[in-house]
Amino acid sequence: MAVIQKTEKSKLNNITENKTARMAIAVLIAVSAAVITLSLFGIRYQSNDDATLSNIMAGAYGDTLHTVYVNGLFSVMLRPLYAVAQTNWYVIAQLVLVVISIAVIVYILLDRMGTLRGTVISIAVAVAFSQHIFYTFQYTECSFIILSAGLLLITDRLGQDNKRAFVGILLALMGSMVRWTSFYAVGGMSAPLLLYKFFKLDRKGQKNAIITMMVLFAFTFGAKFVDMAVYK
Repeated sequence: MAVIQKTEKSKLNNITENKTARMAIAVLIAVSAAVITLSLFGIRYQSNDDATLSNIMAGAYGDTLHTVYVNGLFSVMLRPLYAVAQTNWYVIAQLVLVVISIAVIVYILLDRMGTLRGTVISIAVAVAFSQHIFYTFQYTECSFIILSAGLLLITDRLGQDNKRAFVGILLALMGSMVRWTSFYAVGGMSAPLLLYKFFKLDRKGQKNAIITMMVLFAFTFGAKFVDMAVYK
């Protein structure tokens, strides 16, 4: 009995160590991609929209929540930061969310493909796309990445892991606030995979999945309704 308990404890420790190692690798890849790209190339706006939105967030046009394509709640969240220092928190906040999202996506790849193969593929993708993601900043692309990470996190353990689902919902919420129409686009592309995973679950898993999706829609649509009310 003692031997079995010791073996089970050893397996649990190995799983925990693997998760920690994969999380560390995922964060390292995401942060390195951002730091190296920004250090070598700097950053520029891909379109005039971001320059205008950045000025609105900073209060250049007065104290307003009319932030055009970006949810007004996103502006509210940034206000304490602007009160501390007048820097471009609009861009910084999105870059931080993108780094977190990339780390999430890499972690899932490592978890699904194995540490070695997942690391190699993740580094190759980071080398190929980091310059475009971080150097040519564009809020719609940022929202796509954030939403993709959030919905992928929800889908990966759909109906089985409430902690992952909660983090996924928060990322999806932030992505939808950056650009609402991206929610429809990424959600539409994710729907077939979500349905495939849903119908493979047992009754308890399906119940958990339904609750997860109800919370997701409540958060995202709730934030959108608040944003719409600002313009009335």
